[in-house]
Amino acid sequence: QTNLGSLLHKTQSNQSKTSNKIEVKSASQPWHLQLESFTLSDARLSFTDASLSEAVNHQINLSSLLANNITTVSNKPFDYQLSAQINGGLADIKGQLSLSPMTITSDIDLSLPIAVYSPYLDSVAKVSVNKGVLSLAGGLKLDLAHQEPRIVFAGKAALKEMVLIDKRNQQELLNWENVAVHDINFSSIEQMLGISKV
Repeated sequence: QTNLGSLLHKTQSNQSKTSNKIEVKSASQPWHLQLESFTLSDARLSFTDASLSEAVNHQINLSSLLANNITTVSNKPFDYQLSAQINGGLADIKGQLSLSPMTITSDIDLSLPIAVYSPYLDSVAKVSVNKGVLSLAGGLKLDLAHQEPRIVFAGKAALKEMVLIDKRNQQELLNWENVAVHDINFSSIEQMLGISKV
């Protein structure tokens, strides 16, 4: 005499045991991208920041971007070099970049006309920048792996031919022919700003 209920129970139990032995294992190591070199030249990027009361148009003309030994492997930076025109100014940047975590260590040389950025001052003070050129040169370290970016800069800066206008009465507020700041040491981590000479 055969007990069908008992037989079915045993069969289901055996099937369950068999299925428990089947495992799908994920890869022990994540995939990584590696690229020997990347070159981009004669590119243009235009965009408008409409978040302000007065919209600001930005234009970046990229002369060249070169990167070597690009990789997404953690803590393995690669070399890069960038040359561009930003809103009529010049930018030359070269250094190392890591994608994981996102960190940048670079030597920068910038010369930017600042009148185009005047609308950003509206949220701080009722002044406008009629003209002027900001120059910035030095070493920059940027760490984006944290909730708040960590910035370290050591170098020099200068403002040339800057004119500030008081928007309340349209009177000239400030006129600087040339102001240079040397030996700047800034660290957002230590909340420190050091200047040796103005």
